[in-house]
Amino acid sequence: MITTLKKLRAGEREDVRGARSIVDARFNTNIYPHIGPLDEMNWGYHGQGPHNLALNILYTFTKDESFAWDYRTEFVEEFLEKAPKNGDLFIPEQKISAWIQKKRPVLRLIKSNQGGELEL
Repeated sequence: MITTLKKLRAGEREDVRGARSIVDARFNTNIYPHIGPLDEMNWGYHGQGPHNLALNILYTFTKDESFAWDYRTEFVEEFLEKAPKNGDLFIPEQKISAWIQKKRPVLRLIKSNQGGELEL
């Protein structure tokens, strides 16, 4: 039974884990609540808890608050709402990093078309 999880700092990339054996939703993942309206994070459905977890996973991996807000719903739909509601959560770092890399070119193109600077 898992009783604690080491929290990742912004910019750190490791597998994302969540443990249902930790009842308090403020501490049941290895993601720190850097941004967003809640410190509770959850998975297994499409709601505010998973959106807050997605927001903070994306911020932790990218340190880009705008990207995190823009792509949190897509991340929930692809990873978090499909996770077992009553089971533990595990998302490999490689899957998250690859997903972010696929989304970043879209973000760059949108910024470029709006007259902003093109990020490389």
